[in-house]
Amino acid sequence: MLALVVVAMDRISCKETFQISIWKVLTCIFLIGITTVNFSSAQKDISGKVVYDVYEGNYTNEVPGSIGALGVNKVNLDDDFAPKSILLEFKNDASFCSLAEESTISNNNWSKYKEISLEITGEIFYDFSKKEFLNSHHEFDKLYLISKNIEAVKWSLKDETKEILGYVCKKAVREIKYTQVTGKSFMIKYVAWYAPDINVPFGPYGHINLPGLILEIDKTGGHTEFQYKARDIELNGSVPIQIVKPNKGIPISQKEFDKKLEDRVKEIMGMK
Repeated sequence: MLALVVVAMDRISCKETFQISIWKVLTCIFLIGITTVNFSSAQKDISGKVVYDVYEGNYTNEVPGSIGALGVNKVNLDDDFAPKSILLEFKNDASFCSLAEESTISNNNWSKYKEISLEITGEIFYDFSKKEFLNSHHEFDKLYLISKNIEAVKWSLKDETKEILGYVCKKAVREIKYTQVTGKSFMIKYVAWYAPDINVPFGPYGHINLPGLILEIDKTGGHTEFQYKARDIELNGSVPIQIVKPNKGIPISQKEFDKKLEDRVKEIMGMK
């Protein structure tokens, strides 16, 4: 603060250097303080919530036979079992994402299978200031609290734009090579549409790290294609948003959980 006062005083003409009154010094300090506070607030204080509708893509008419061990083989598709919408809430550096509307029969195996294939995995918490990720997720009839450090998500930014809910959104793409436990590999492509005017790095579930709030995700490739599309958005609403860090579940690292899940899949498929 002293340095700022000195700079402010230096800008006053030399003729007034020894005649400056105390009120001018106080005025400089006050104006500098107001500017600093306003700048900090403009940069830091932002909160909001987004509801995304979930749309399914290339499901076949029946559950694949390999899922038979789960007791849902030959079950016809029924959209009533599918998750309906996703809720994302954020405040400054933290966000929380979960289902906004539960499946019609949330404990049904087919419903659970569809949630997983739509990459809807429980509740997800991010804190970018601490590079922290937590996922509260039911699996194997238990609740796990999965943790890992936030990793860089590499997107390829494009020039294409379109409007979503009144915001001009830009396009970003990323592709991932996925290898199943059977050894078969395929490419998965994600297309994101983000709003630069809402300068936060959040999006639904694991889709983050773009220079603007993600309002749409389109996934192609793999068994299931889907779309998350923002239906409603509210910024800095009258009801304060509190991002609560999840603390329930058996603590486990993402690496340990992935290994446990892989072993379970191999067991189901008779590979172990």
